[in-house]
Amino acid sequence: MKINYSKKTLAIMALTGIMMGQTLTPNVAFAQEVKAENTTAVETTHENKVGKNLVLYVGKEAICRLSSQEEYDALTEKVKAYFTDEGAQVVEFNIEPAMELKEKSFTFEEVKTADEAYKMLTQGGRQEALYIAEEEETLEAIAERYGMTLEEIQKLNPELVDPIEKGTHVKVYQGCPMIQVKMEQIISMEQDLPFETEVRQDGNMYQGESKVLQEGVNGKKVITIHQGKTNGNIDFSVMNNQTISAEPVKRVVVEGTKERAATGTFMNPTTGRLTSRFGPRWGRMHKGIDVANSIGTSILAADGGVVTKACYSGSYGNLIEIDHQNGYKTRYAHLSGYKVSVGDKVTQGQLIGLMGSTGRSTGSHLHFEVIVDNVQVNPLGYVQY
Repeated sequence: MKINYSKKTLAIMALTGIMMGQTLTPNVAFAQEVKAENTTAVETTHENKVGKNLVLYVGKEAICRLSSQEEYDALTEKVKAYFTDEGAQVVEFNIEPAMELKEKSFTFEEVKTADEAYKMLTQGGRQEALYIAEEEETLEAIAERYGMTLEEIQKLNPELVDPIEKGTHVKVYQGCPMIQVKMEQIISMEQDLPFETEVRQDGNMYQGESKVLQEGVNGKKVITIHQGKTNGNIDFSVMNNQTISAEPVKRVVVEGTKERAATGTFMNPTTGRLTSRFGPRWGRMHKGIDVANSIGTSILAADGGVVTKACYSGSYGNLIEIDHQNGYKTRYAHLSGYKVSVGDKVTQGQLIGLMGSTGRSTGSHLHFEVIVDNVQVNPLGYVQY
């Protein structure tokens, strides 16, 4: 009876025959091929496990596995860029301990990217530091804060017992770079050259007045600096050269020297009794105050200035107006006489006229106005009666 066997069964029979020293039939040759294929697969898998891997070394210490030479190049460029100022020319760049990519038969479980490897290099080290307790706390809490185990912090501080008091000094480990980057660079930078200010005097302008004839503009200079750094901290910095790329333009200011007659405050322009206030009166606005006294009573300049009017002026009668040249003017009306003329420069308290009853008036008095920026305001905000 003829029996048909599957390929798998034939393979098993063939292997069994070899073990028993039996002669192989043509069908058994297929089993040899199957075995050869399986053996090759096993050998290939084994070779992958123990094959060459790219491992990053810092000095003699294996740090991590990288996927390619390109990742290593990206890592070195990232380290270089971090410690180099933008636009600087690198003169010397050294990493200690030296970094190197080696092919090794062992491997790490995880392949790191350039960014991950960079973080390990710049933060993966540990150095001893001092922590001062800000309150009562435990060593375990401090250890957790610094990524340490309780055993590590106890080993560093064998004399300390929980809980520790505020102000206690505790030795801890904190993150630090695994590498030391020493480099030198040439930096070119542009700086401002401050402009100067020239002050000119003008006798036609009053003291305190000024105007700008020409605005100032800063100049520019380019300086080159030779600088040395260790892990970003400056070791030395020497200026090599400086070149002026744009000259500054000076600022020109004109200031007045002409003395002002005004003091900035007002005194009472005469003596007498206040008979009418500032505000609505008889159906219209009364734009000053009235102070009554006998005809001929002295009228004084409330502040220094220049006389701009000394004439008869309608309902005002005989009127004197003084420009105090600071935005203020004063008017003195119903006078019986003048003691100054237009253009005269007067000082505070100087006699300028005599009280009277000229113009629209019902008796001897002084009508006094204070004008600010050409608008009459209440004189009792400046004088007292």
